[in-house]
Amino acid sequence: MKTIAATPNLVEIGASQRGRDKGKKGATYDKSRDVRTEDAEIYNGIKDALDELEVDLRREIESLHLEIAK
Repeated sequence: MKTIAATPNLVEIGASQRGRDKGKKGATYDKSRDVRTEDAEIYNGIKDALDELEVDLRREIESLHLEIAK
């Protein structure tokens, strides 16, 4: 079975978002980092769930093959 893996969209940040302008000192940068972390956590959760479903499906298919062979 072919496994398709999706990748999370990374958030690009510019110089102004790195806290280098008007006293924002990292506020937006930290939010962007939080978004990337949250995206990665969501991605990993989905990937884990799909991996579990794949294992369950393989077991079910194997079980059906054994039952048919009887």
